Amino acid sequence: MLTDRTFLIIDHSTEFVGLVRSILHDAGANHCNITSTSDTLKALRLIRQHQYDAVLCGFDPETRVDGGLILDEIRHHPRQCGNGAFLFISNDHSREAVSQCLAMEPDDMLLKPFRYQELERRLMQALQRRQQLADLHRALTNEAYGEALHLSLRLRRTFPQHSPFLDRTHGNCLLRLRRFTEALRFYRHHSQRSDKPWPRIGVGQALLGLQRFEDATHIFNEVQRRGPFEPEAQLGLVQAALYQDANLDALTAMTRLQRLCPAEPSYQAIIADLHAQQGDFCAAARHYDDYLVRVTGSSQFSPELQIHANLCRLFSTLSETEPARRHSLIAQSLKQIAQLSQGSVCQPGLESGLKVAAALAALVEGQLDHCVMIMQVLEPDTHPCPNFYTQLNSAKLFALCGLSERFEQAVRLAGLTAESNPNPTQRLSQLALLAEYRHSMEARLTEGERLADVALNHHRAQRYHLAYERACRAFFLVPLYPSLSLMLLELASASPPPWMDTVTARQMLDSAHWLYRSHHRDSALRERAAALYRRAIAHLDDPVSPEHKQDSAARLA
Repeated sequence: MLTDRTFLIIDHSTEFVGLVRSILHDAGANHCNITSTSDTLKALRLIRQHQYDAVLCGFDPETRVDGGLILDEIRHHPRQCGNGAFLFISNDHSREAVSQCLAMEPDDMLLKPFRYQELERRLMQALQRRQQLADLHRALTNEAYGEALHLSLRLRRTFPQHSPFLDRTHGNCLLRLRRFTEALRFYRHHSQRSDKPWPRIGVGQALLGLQRFEDATHIFNEVQRRGPFEPEAQLGLVQAALYQDANLDALTAMTRLQRLCPAEPSYQAIIADLHAQQGDFCAAARHYDDYLVRVTGSSQFSPELQIHANLCRLFSTLSETEPARRHSLIAQSLKQIAQLSQGSVCQPGLESGLKVAAALAALVEGQLDHCVMIMQVLEPDTHPCPNFYTQLNSAKLFALCGLSERFEQAVRLAGLTAESNPNPTQRLSQLALLAEYRHSMEARLTEGERLADVALNHHRAQRYHLAYERACRAFFLVPLYPSLSLMLLELASASPPPWMDTVTARQMLDSAHWLYRSHHRDSALRERAAALYRRAIAHLDDPVSPEHKQDSAARLA
């Protein structure tokens, strides 16, 4: 009976909540053990504060009750939220809605309207199944997939009525354990005995693990052709595209999946990663913002991702041709980063992300001296759970400053963090984003170092005009390259920098002078650099306004 059981009812309709309360009470549940809410944020707080035996949640993406987010919170944090039964209740009878609901694997799903006895019966079955399979759920919670594999076989003999769930769990454990050949045999055996889509989808997942990407793509497309729309098959197509570096195809497939299956929160973040990978930082920032708004109040919310979203908005200004809009976007990003920094004292691990953001913002604004000063106090991230996006932006910062070794170190840490992501599709999207960052930044470093070496060789050979042109180009790629700052000051003291306007030249000379003085403490060397700087500035006539300096920096970046 339900006498000692605790329940949480979540639905936008207060009348429906009252009806379910009445059904549970008539079935023996105690009124004081039934909690209800029509608000997602309150529901998230409740499931973290109490461990309910069963959660009955409305499923309707159009309402303010986000059932997908609530189930995701429970499934990813069972130690905190408990391991009770979860039932979706929906009034949408379409095949697409039912398919996307079942893809999230609740314990059961009921369609409105239903009889009182039907709710009681299905709820009792879900509670009983949870109790009978408690050891298996505990092993899955602890990520002990080997143990779960053996339990699924043993429990299948003891409770044959749960065979469909146990078979799917068995296959998932084989995939988690990377036993792909065994998983392929298992799924092919079940696909011959069942017309349900899950064994064929499992075949595709096993083929992905065996790097047979074209075969896997064929399987997933075949599942989709047979219909109805299967979110897991579409997700397989996304993964197959990412494995083959067909990132634009992955973005197209992921956008379709998110449109047809909006209940899963993580899809929005994956789409944002793929937009950033394509260099569309404006779209990436918009999707990151949408994702963060949705997951506010859940454990998926990340202030580090907030910082990354604002940096994407900042990077989008580099391709913005309208000065007024560029200044507006920069101001908006800097304001939001500053607001985040005000609460960072209470958030461990956030300090590194804020420093990186401040340094990158200074770089985009043309304040190389501020950027380097921040970077000098930027310690390696020692937080026990490093954030992928913080490491990613650290790598970009070090590359933009020409620090190859620190760039490689940050890329390596970002890769390790992405590899540990439990969401396989998000792991692939993050690795694709990292690979694109690495490719573009390595090309920038290689070209900058090549130009700097050529400039130094020309300078030694007294081919000053050639040295000047290469040195100016190299400075905006690898400003911290050894000896580059002094050589620029020497050359600029004789004549104005070539091929650039006065504003850009002044920015470059200011930065070169500051960098040289900050790296040399000898008073004679510093005085010589100051004399060279004064002679170089004397060649420049036009006054410099902050707006012009910002425009020039954005063009060069």
